[in-house]
Amino acid sequence: MAKSSSIESSSDSSRRGKLQPVDRREAYAEALARSGRQAAFDLLGVVRSAAEQAAQAWGAARPAGTSDVAAESGAFDYVYASESRVEVASDGVYHSVPLGERDASCEMRYVVVPREESHVYRMATIENPTSAPMLAGPVEVYVGGAYVLSTQLPTVAPRQRFKLGLGVEQAIKCARNARFEEKRTDSGVVATAELHHKIEIELVNNLGRKVRCEVRERIPQPAKNAEVVVDEGEVSPKWEEYTQRERRRIRGGRRWDVEIDAGARRELRAEYVVKIYAQNEVVGGNRREE
Repeated sequence: MAKSSSIESSSDSSRRGKLQPVDRREAYAEALARSGRQAAFDLLGVVRSAAEQAAQAWGAARPAGTSDVAAESGAFDYVYASESRVEVASDGVYHSVPLGERDASCEMRYVVVPREESHVYRMATIENPTSAPMLAGPVEVYVGGAYVLSTQLPTVAPRQRFKLGLGVEQAIKCARNARFEEKRTDSGVVATAELHHKIEIELVNNLGRKVRCEVRERIPQPAKNAEVVVDEGEVSPKWEEYTQRERRRIRGGRRWDVEIDAGARRELRAEYVVKIYAQNEVVGGNRREE
């Protein structure tokens, strides 16, 4: 009896026990042959064309304002389930697909920095009402069914609160006036100059409801080892220290948090004094307010 033998090449042995990529065109041709059917068209050509279109879709530019999900998601994965069936056209471009609706609590407040500009900005504090993260991307804001603006939504963890700027509120007006007076005193051993600054701010609420407004201010802070003293004077109503820790920290920040009735005016006042030796002058000029 003759014995048969086979020789296994080194290349075949190295591939044993490992998953190998399959040529899609060959796989389709083999499947068609096993079924006993014949294609009346160029099957490999169709598969090749589909593969090229798929490759082009991966390189399509994202819509303006959108973010790279893989980059934004970081170290977590999550599946977003749609509440209803949707159809997405296979045309190689991006489509907006609604996943569902959720109600979220919203706290509206207003912020103004009158030292920089008189515009009063709307600021909404919202809580993510879902158990899923909300990824960064564009958002359109409507109030009472009317379009307000388009802005960017940050990446928000489940149940986390975030702030969303909603542009300028034209119905709330802010005016800031500053007065300066320089006084010299010889009561001490060395003559000193006292630079008195008075700040007056007026807010007018032309909305039909009471609002809460945050007014941010800043007073000068002497450099380390500088021969300068800054004393706060009368402030009405009282303000609080503001370090702006949510952004770049600042020194000398102050803020008021006040309520203004519908159609009412609210006045804010603050005073501070910069004390220096009479023969000295503050860098940039003794007058710190314009």
